[in-house]
Amino acid sequence: LRVEFQRRGLAGVLLGSGNWNERREYYLRLGETDSDETGRLHLDYLLLRAAAFYQDGLSRIQRDLLREASAELQVQAFLARGGVENVEAQDQYLYFSPGMVQIPVGPATPTHIVRLLQAYTDQKASLKQNLIDRLHALDSQSEPRRKAALEQFARDQQPSYDSLERMAELVRIEISRFPDALDLNPGASPLPSHLVARIDALGAKRSALAQEFEQQFQLFNRSASPGQVRVQTVSGGEAPDPDEPPMLTLGVATRMPEAQRDELRERLRVFNESNQVRHQALRQEQAVLQSEIEAILRSNPGMAPGLQASQLLENQLAQSRVKEVSDRYSAYRQAALQPGLSLEQRRLLLGAALAHLRLPLPGAE
Repeated sequence: LRVEFQRRGLAGVLLGSGNWNERREYYLRLGETDSDETGRLHLDYLLLRAAAFYQDGLSRIQRDLLREASAELQVQAFLARGGVENVEAQDQYLYFSPGMVQIPVGPATPTHIVRLLQAYTDQKASLKQNLIDRLHALDSQSEPRRKAALEQFARDQQPSYDSLERMAELVRIEISRFPDALDLNPGASPLPSHLVARIDALGAKRSALAQEFEQQFQLFNRSASPGQVRVQTVSGGEAPDPDEPPMLTLGVATRMPEAQRDELRERLRVFNESNQVRHQALRQEQAVLQSEIEAILRSNPGMAPGLQASQLLENQLAQSRVKEVSDRYSAYRQAALQPGLSLEQRRLLLGAALAHLRLPLPGAE
């Protein structure tokens, strides 16, 4: 399928045989001194990413390893060009199995599971580097020789890949014994359970409102062609008030018929007014909750030392967002962490989970 997709239609006309190596313009130039380390990192990233999808002779697990390696190298290339690293995100998530899955490691992760994960990560890093070294060494070879060498390398390395997956299964079994092992935000709220439930409900309403706004924005834009609907803040500045809902306005629409333009502007006005009313209702609900928390703190001054009512409220809203996201990723976690599944079953489950999440996809190659 990988080859056939490239040979058919316009791709076949432009690419000929469908072999990406025939037309690519980025090579590592091994043996030469490359003074531009940033440029070399970028070329290496392009090579690994493209090889993961298009290079013949690789096994499935090797393609997964190359995708991980290219993602890690992309971060290095980004930082070399002056990008800012998100240290917190880098420290909390590890690549796991099946390929490209990431799992969190937080304060609640037991020490022995951290050690198992470190051993797994170290072994996988060694296998990734061996594969990258082989790919680099073969970069200047002809396509038939490269393919044959990679096929043999895949056969030679398969026992090591099987061992890596057995180690991943040991990690899953241990995690299944400690349900909170991967919790990044341990600790229960000091607030009463009935108040926590109401705050969680408020967080769910906020999320639903934000999701509906995004959906309506997309729908309005579809009906605005050839014009465009834009999102504007109430203040119009770069630092909008987070409590104020954004507004939808019609942008440049000179080619749109006047009647259609007027009708769309009226629909946008009605939506904006309704959105403002719903935001106002949520702000009032939040104010009531904060007042109740303040009353609880006055009667129980030692309940949450050093924290104000607003902080307790925001902390619980943040926990609600974490729980909401966690619930959405339940199938994703099952694909990665349910003991007893084969690697092929995990890949099928992961594909279904990613389709359900509807995450944004990267642009074309």
